[in-house]
Amino acid sequence: MIENHGTFTFDIHVVSKGQKKFLERILYINQNERRPISCIDFSDLTRTNYRKLIQKSKKYLELVSNGRPKFWKIKGIELAGDSHKITFRGTGVAPEFDHLLESLRDQPPMIHDIHLKFESDLHSKLVYMRYSVNPNNHAIENIRYTSLDNDINTKILVYPKTTQIVIGCTYKPIVYDISGIHSLFSHISQIQYYLSQLVKYEITIPEAKTWMVTRYDFNKDGSTSVCRDSFCYQFEDVSTGLIRFYLKTMPNGETIPRLEQIRIPNKSVSQILEEIIQNESNI
Repeated sequence: MIENHGTFTFDIHVVSKGQKKFLERILYINQNERRPISCIDFSDLTRTNYRKLIQKSKKYLELVSNGRPKFWKIKGIELAGDSHKITFRGTGVAPEFDHLLESLRDQPPMIHDIHLKFESDLHSKLVYMRYSVNPNNHAIENIRYTSLDNDINTKILVYPKTTQIVIGCTYKPIVYDISGIHSLFSHISQIQYYLSQLVKYEITIPEAKTWMVTRYDFNKDGSTSVCRDSFCYQFEDVSTGLIRFYLKTMPNGETIPRLEQIRIPNKSVSQILEEIIQNESNI
């Protein structure tokens, strides 16, 4: 039997449930964010499991960039910039993009797509409370949390030893300063309170300030709308990691330039706040 996902089809008798979910997640990112994926998009998988799923799925995938990390997309899916891919050299970007990059220089740095984790016995307690467990990755994925801020989407994944929190705020990123991080801290404190209530305080949920930040997208957004064709360029450097420069379509229909870097700090919320305070005191 062939299952169809728009222009993407696969044989569900050949593809396992885990592989099907893996491919559907790649397809979602390709179609909705119009960009390729890498191992960074699957922080819930070990690198070994990620590589195995890539190997099993290669007949459905196309390599977009052969670097570290490698970037993939579903075959037949068109991404932003596919029709006019350009590799920028070390001397700088193409002249027609100079003014867009220059317009971002004085914009405040922001963060979005924030991944956090903490260790606890939450999984065993929720199993006792009859929450369903995904047999493929042993995660409890059906915890419904509604943020008080409509611009923030929160996903909670509870594994046997670790709980992962993904905070999506791509359309309204959090300003990377003392006020912004305090706002983030307030949000995750509400999640801590929600989880504590969920288990009736019968187990201890670690304090929000101790949660580890494992990844976030560090970005600068243009302040004015841009009228031009979409593009998406990627830079990779050993010291700074992956940097993307692309046009972002906002909910109101406006298109703005975004310069974005994926960062993997592996630091606690309190450590990041201390670093920001230290940096601002040195200005």
